[in-house]
Amino acid sequence: MLIGLDGSEEGYQNVASLLAWMRGNPVTEHNLDLALGNITNNIQFGRIHFKPQPRADRAYGPGGKLNHAFGQKDEPAKSVEAQQEFHPNGRRNHAYKPTQDAAAKSAPAPDAWQEICQLHLKQWITQGQRAKLEAEYNAGIATGKSWREIGAALGQIVKGWERGR
Repeated sequence: MLIGLDGSEEGYQNVASLLAWMRGNPVTEHNLDLALGNITNNIQFGRIHFKPQPRADRAYGPGGKLNHAFGQKDEPAKSVEAQQEFHPNGRRNHAYKPTQDAAAKSAPAPDAWQEICQLHLKQWITQGQRAKLEAEYNAGIATGKSWREIGAALGQIVKGWERGR
C-alpha cells in the first residue's frame, strides 16, 4: 500500500513524485494509474515508497478451502516395530532396514589399489608367474611404496605376459 500524505518524509516524496509527473494533466483515475506505474517502473520520474502489509494467513486458500500443506512440520518417520528380513513364508521383506548397530560395525572401505593388487596376485596360475608377482608385491611392501605404485608394477608384469614377452 502506498504511503499517503501522513506527515512523514516518504509520504511527502510520494505526493511530490505523483504531482511532478502529472503536471499539466487532469487528475483522473486513468492518469493517476499511469503516473503510479511510470514512477514505479522508471527511477527517472522519482521514487514511490510503500508501507509493508501484514502477511496473509495461509491456513485457508482461495475460496475458503483448507490449505493442507500449511503448518506441517518435517518430523522423522515413526519407528516401526521390529521388522524381519524374511517373512514367515520365506519371502524377502524388501522394506527391511538393518539396525544401526549393524551399520556401525561395517568394515572401512578398502583401498581400490589394494583390491587391484589382490586381483593381480590371483590372476596367474603357474608357480613361476605367481612367484614373480609375489616377489614384486613383497618388495613394494618392504620399500614402503604406495598401493598405486605396487598395482602399476604388477599391472606391467601381467600386461607383459599377456603380450607374450
